[in-house]
Amino acid sequence: MYSKNDDTAVGGGRPPSRFKASGLRSRHLAAHALVVAWVVLALTGAGCALLVTAVAAHLVVLVRMGRGALGGRLAPIADYYRAGAAALIVGAVLGWLLATGRAGPQHYTGLKPAHVHVTLLGWIEPGLKKVDHEYVLVSSELYLGTPGSAAQVAKMRQDTPDAWVFNGIAAQYAKAPLTLKAGERARFWVVAAGPSDGVAFHIVGTFFDTVYKEGADLLKPGDSGGWQVLDLAPAQGGFVETTFPEAGHYPFVDHDMRHAEAGAMGMVEVSG
Repeated sequence: MYSKNDDTAVGGGRPPSRFKASGLRSRHLAAHALVVAWVVLALTGAGCALLVTAVAAHLVVLVRMGRGALGGRLAPIADYYRAGAAALIVGAVLGWLLATGRAGPQHYTGLKPAHVHVTLLGWIEPGLKKVDHEYVLVSSELYLGTPGSAAQVAKMRQDTPDAWVFNGIAAQYAKAPLTLKAGERARFWVVAAGPSDGVAFHIVGTFFDTVYKEGADLLKPGDSGGWQVLDLAPAQGGFVETTFPEAGHYPFVDHDMRHAEAGAMGMVEVSG
């Protein structure tokens, strides 16, 4: 896990070199995208040009945010989002070729599905305000043993995993807490990877003033009240936001205590 504003791992160490290399490739991609945007601005209609320019700017933002935001096993996710933004630029240009007839009727059959698929890949809408820190927590069960063995499959069918975990390791954030300062705002992305159990994500000592789940804003800043738990069924995802008002140690858990006691827990360490 990585803090958004810190290139160091939460548990210590530096981000993988391949993630840095990916960031370098993404910068080159962003530079080329901006060049394409201005070429399009000179040659095409205003609508397409504005779209391409906006997406190119968004791509640059994604590249900058990617530095230290995600790493390790999650680096491919960041790569996908950057590729998606680039794909939307390509989709917009293909759409312009179709709309203006410049591609010629002989190319229409091939260009139309290409335009649709590439554009759909690229529709990414973050729309999120900047926060001081972002963390990604993937909840899952851990079944030890030989993959696919009868003993392992039996444990899965009986729902008796060896541990419930966040990001693949039991209780790792109890030993290496997530760190921030009092008054800072944090966003916690939570995914219930299952395969069988969901998660009830709860932070002891604070409440959530922003809750987003499965494409819906359930609570926004300024709304009355606050939430204690983000409940997700298997395969669902969402995020919550909170501000830690004072220094201290704030445990976070899967509030199914059987899961928490078996590894689905950690600590947020807030300094003054």
